[in-house]
Amino acid sequence: MNRCRTRACWAIVVSAIVLFRSLAGTSGAAPRADEFELSIVCPKYDPAERISKFYFQISGGQVIGLPRVPIGWTLNISNDPSWSSEVSGAAIVGAAFIQPRQFVREIITIRAIPDELKRYPGAPERTMITGYVDLYKIDDTRRVTLANDDFTMSPRQQTR
Repeated sequence: MNRCRTRACWAIVVSAIVLFRSLAGTSGAAPRADEFELSIVCPKYDPAERISKFYFQISGGQVIGLPRVPIGWTLNISNDPSWSSEVSGAAIVGAAFIQPRQFVREIITIRAIPDELKRYPGAPERTMITGYVDLYKIDDTRRVTLANDDFTMSPRQQTR
């Protein structure tokens, strides 16, 4: 009976070592070629305006990360299996509104649709992003509509 317990303990230890090594091997790995940091080409705004809400629709891509989540915000992500994704966010209170320059750089990490899936009928041929941001200033909200040209995608950098 002691042998069974010893073998079971060794099996657990060996499994744990294999798991930790596999995790350690992926954490320092080079970024994937199909992963990108999404940024916004900063819209024109008044220095007193703050972002209170945003919505982005991604065709041909999936959200895989949010590097900087603002404090006091509620976020929603929908990654459809058809490679159409939506991400939105809204400040819970006015004190959590953020300046546009704090929001526009590397806001979402996405994975672009793999080349092998692009050949299927109806599949997106490339990754496209549209959406809007709401800018708030003294009891007035202005919606800025964003087209694909208002976004940039830069290759994801390796993190350690």
